[in-house]
Amino acid sequence: INDIAFKPDGTQLILAAGSRLLVYDTSDGTLLQPLKGHKDTVYCVAYAKDGNESSSVACLGHAAGQ
Repeated sequence: INDIAFKPDGTQLILAAGSRLLVYDTSDGTLLQPLKGHKDTVYCVAYAKDGNESSSVACLGHAAGQ
């Protein structure tokens, strides 16, 4: 696990693990969805303050927004 970010309202978290981004429900730990778009290791994840978008950065500097 390289990074974890909580949605501002606390209902979800996004986890960066290798090249995978995984979104979980914090109330019961259910995997809600795997996000695709990176081919390299993801080092940073973040939610926007309003919680409507998330961003991630891989090792080659490629950014993918969801």
